[in-house]
Amino acid sequence: MDELIYWLALHEIRDKIDVSSVPKMIEHFGSIEGFWKAGKTELTAFGWDPLMANTFIDFANKQKFSWYEQQLYLVDEEKIRIVKYTDEEYPPQLKLAKTLKYQPPLLLFVKGNLRDCKKCVAVVGTRNASHSALTRARQLSKNLAKNGYTIVSGLARGIDHEAHCGALDVEGKTIATLAWMVPIYPDEHTELAGEIERHGAIISELFKEPRYLNDKYGTYSKSRFVVRNRIISGISNFVVAVESGPDGGTIRQVDLALSQKKPVYVLEPENDVSEEKKIGYRRILGMGAKSIIDLEDITNINHFIKF
Repeated sequence: MDELIYWLALHEIRDKIDVSSVPKMIEHFGSIEGFWKAGKTELTAFGWDPLMANTFIDFANKQKFSWYEQQLYLVDEEKIRIVKYTDEEYPPQLKLAKTLKYQPPLLLFVKGNLRDCKKCVAVVGTRNASHSALTRARQLSKNLAKNGYTIVSGLARGIDHEAHCGALDVEGKTIATLAWMVPIYPDEHTELAGEIERHGAIISELFKEPRYLNDKYGTYSKSRFVVRNRIISGISNFVVAVESGPDGGTIRQVDLALSQKKPVYVLEPENDVSEEKKIGYRRILGMGAKSIIDLEDITNINHFIKF
């Protein structure tokens, strides 16, 4: 049986295991299949507590591998690769981006080339951005891409869109981190996603959108955007917030980045933006970000950021 089937099954309970222990676990049992078939005695000898061992064995005994075989077929049909936590291609900085609440992903679903991620910067911001912020996000990303940075963002409307396009404008590298790979969301960015794939990578922790509710993008699906943010900042050396409201996704992204010990910078808003955006700027400053007044300041940021 393809070992990826065991990985897909383990991926189902990724939140219940210590992802960082997986390489030692595979080494101990000889393979992921060897781990999967281990009994309670072997698991407790490895260091698991009896309750966790029983929970895992009960889960393993209930799995129908034919379902994972079908998933693997669908992944291949979409021309998506699976990058495992133990693979050389897995971004090393993402392995270190562990917080009290979140672990690094066990698997990454990937289209494109994930090897250009040693010098990454996340450019993030609100979907409901001002015109000046959209313009600055695009120019900022151009400047950074021309200086050898890979631009990381989330393919969302607003600032994310301009961040990716700024990198593409100068034939730079960019990585889109999605809540799920299929379908592309928002769907009007499908063509952009194809361009990003050719100039970098599209990645996600999930293959398909989780439809746990009847509405197309329900509560569970929305929560995936928050969880994916840890990958955006986790894969990056630092984060630049272009614009934000007083609450929302950008604030949560900044909070996650800071919990991962990532340097965070925020662009000082121009005078003509709304008071709501100025409140967002001040809130991000209060969280611990450093202000950037001019776009040229960020171009030389590598003088005080260690890679």
